[in-house]
Amino acid sequence: MDYRLVWTTEARTSLAQLVSYLDELHPSAGDQLLIQVDKSLSLISGMPFMYAVIPEKTGVRRCVLDRYTVLCYRIGEAQVELLSFFDSRQDPAKRSI
Repeated sequence: MDYRLVWTTEARTSLAQLVSYLDELHPSAGDQLLIQVDKSLSLISGMPFMYAVIPEKTGVRRCVLDRYTVLCYRIGEAQVELLSFFDSRQDPAKRSI
């Protein structure tokens, strides 16, 4: 059974900001991230328990997309709630979750 993916406003916003930032660094970097997001979301939809729980955040899991990018999500009954995307080069205090 595949879980339904539910995007929070924060997840949409943080991904859009991250893609915009990456595109400033290199024209294809944002597109490459989106391809990786797509692949990871397919995995998460089918096997949401495969990624580690963040110890200090009850029920929140972390999927490392690439060297710098992390997706945080929470598993529900039949859905996965995508919480936010975070670039590890950013100040950790700016993390929304």
